[in-house]
Amino acid sequence: MDIYLIKLNTDKTGLELKKLHHKYSKIFLRKILDSFYKITDPIEIDNGKPYLLNGNLNFSVSHSKNIIAIAFDKDKIGMDIE
Repeated sequence: MDIYLIKLNTDKTGLELKKLHHKYSKIFLRKILDSFYKITDPIEIDNGKPYLLNGNLNFSVSHSKNIIAIAFDKDKIGMDIE
């Protein structure tokens, strides 16, 4: 399992912080997939959970306060950093 942590340098809270989490989670997820795993597959959504079409790599995204965590594994994975 690989885990990447990203700390946002912001004083935003509430809805503004939630919007930043979603925006930067997508950016960092795509960058990590491309840079470290050489994966450019589309990310699909099923019942609110994102996944890769090829199914070769599973991931989980979690965020709390100013931290975004993204974990990757060959097996199904779930993570909550709150």
